[in-house]
Amino acid sequence: MKARLISQETVYLYHIGLNSQRGQEITQALGEISVQVKEIKEEQLGETLGYCLGLPGFSKNDSPLAEEGFDQEVLVMKGFTRQSMDRMLKQFQRKGVPPVALKAVLTEHNSKWRCIDFFRELEREHMFMSAYQSLRCQVLVAEGIAAPSQDLRREALRASELLAKGNEIEYEELVQELKCISSILEKECREEK
Repeated sequence: MKARLISQETVYLYHIGLNSQRGQEITQALGEISVQVKEIKEEQLGETLGYCLGLPGFSKNDSPLAEEGFDQEVLVMKGFTRQSMDRMLKQFQRKGVPPVALKAVLTEHNSKWRCIDFFRELEREHMFMSAYQSLRCQVLVAEGIAAPSQDLRREALRASELLAKGNEIEYEELVQELKCISSILEKECREEK
């Protein structure tokens, strides 16, 4: 009978000190579901994610990081399945732990990224998805208005077409369209009163 390697679920936190109140809340909540919590420190930003998370085959980078730091909270999950990720998020909700906006699961691909580059990419993706969801909500609001103006109908259609592009959308396009439709919606709401 072959022995199976059991991957210990571990969460790595960046910019959340383990001794801070937030770090302790996260550690306690995850400890109750047998998830280890470790820290990625600022001086490790120039290292690969694989090295920081203790993966075999990754060595320390001897070149110091010559860039600015990163001031956003990040949570990286190692050894997680979809079910264990859902369990962790439900535990955070149960315990009232505020969410960490930038989070990711360790993969073979992202393990090769330097932490700073990976964290910045997570931040870009988060900003994009937030703008995308906001625009989607504004389109739904516009579609729910009983008698929309011609401007609003035209802008809602333009926004829907933009959203239909999926991955081909540029962040700046999203933000510009969001400003445009939000402005028209605000104007129509004021006129309705």
